[in-house]
Amino acid sequence: MIDDELLESLPSDPEEAFVVFEREMRTNLLKKPEHFNNQNDEADFNAAREENAREYFTAVAAFLDIYGFQVAVDFDELFGSEGQYFWRFYNVATQKIQYFAIKCALKRDQKKKAGSTCIYVLDSGAKTKIHKYISKIRQIINDTDLTDWKREALSNKLNSFALEIDKDRTRLESLASLYILAKKEAQEFKPISDQIEKIWDAVSKGGEELWKALPKPKVNGYLEKPQGKIEDHSKPKETIDLDDEIPF
Repeated sequence: MIDDELLESLPSDPEEAFVVFEREMRTNLLKKPEHFNNQNDEADFNAAREENAREYFTAVAAFLDIYGFQVAVDFDELFGSEGQYFWRFYNVATQKIQYFAIKCALKRDQKKKAGSTCIYVLDSGAKTKIHKYISKIRQIINDTDLTDWKREALSNKLNSFALEIDKDRTRLESLASLYILAKKEAQEFKPISDQIEKIWDAVSKGGEELWKALPKPKVNGYLEKPQGKIEDHSKPKETIDLDDEIPF
């Protein structure tokens, strides 16, 4: 069975979550040793190894199915195979699954390099206004005809950002991720991206910028190159220690 703690700890982004999930499932795969004491030991081990591999494929197939990911693996035929035929399927299937996991990991790295750290101190007026926009976005998500995984992906990112608003220092990674997702999707997501752009405006007008690595979003949904650090000039320079606030 899959550990509930693992599921609860998965990132909200489906591709990022798959990287963590597949890696964790793969750590449980049994590796064939070079030597056995006797044939019975080898037979027992091979049976346990096959059962373990089938559990891995079952978990991965369920994850891929839930989020609509395609990896060109015929899981029905894989599950119905036995003996050496199963292991031939095993070798091909694991390569394709790990190829997809690597693609997801590379995409995650690209997102981080695109710039995803921006911290603001928001005044009470900005927080109130932003919460209203969040409520409108949540209503749009609920009223729009979306697939389950798209609805969940949007909701998770929105919920993550909503939790940031009332903090003393608000990070904007989840807002940026939500904005990029909305801009890359169909026209039906335009009302969402429109509301997010209003949030950007509210943040810039009602927030004091402590760190800038995420510039103003462009209309094509991509973010410009990070611009670097902006100090908080409201305090003496020697009192600012961003290293304690920003983990790198």
